[in-house]
Amino acid sequence: MPGREMHTSIGTVVGALTAAARTPAEASGVPIPELGGGAIGGYWGSRFPDLIEPASSPWHRDVAHSAIMGGILASSFGQLGRWEIHCRRQAAHHREQGLHPGAEPQSTIWHTLAEWFWRLLAGLAAGLLSGYISHLVLDGFTRQGLPLLGR
Repeated sequence: MPGREMHTSIGTVVGALTAAARTPAEASGVPIPELGGGAIGGYWGSRFPDLIEPASSPWHRDVAHSAIMGGILASSFGQLGRWEIHCRRQAAHHREQGLHPGAEPQSTIWHTLAEWFWRLLAGLAAGLLSGYISHLVLDGFTRQGLPLLGR
């Protein structure tokens, strides 16, 4: 049975890769904030099923560990696109403001940090979903498998 280390390692990688795959090609190069957000989201997303239903609980592998939950989360990727677009628009707005000619240095720093924050959030959302799903996939390949809906 996969342990926490395996879940978090795989979730972190899957989260970063999902964020990278969902990041549009940009002239600015590697989307470091979105990759970082995806890795952070993947780490925590991979932990959520066991935080909700710990292995020591009689409810372990109930609804939070179900195939139905995995399907619901997988179908959420469509809605995720709207969130990513919103975050990237906010990031673009702050980038424009930070590059404004004659901007004060502290304003430029603020807008640069805000741009990175919004890009990190775009990756974080993708990482959370994919990290959670990676946990379910790993558990699905164990002897116990996953329940369809719960107990």
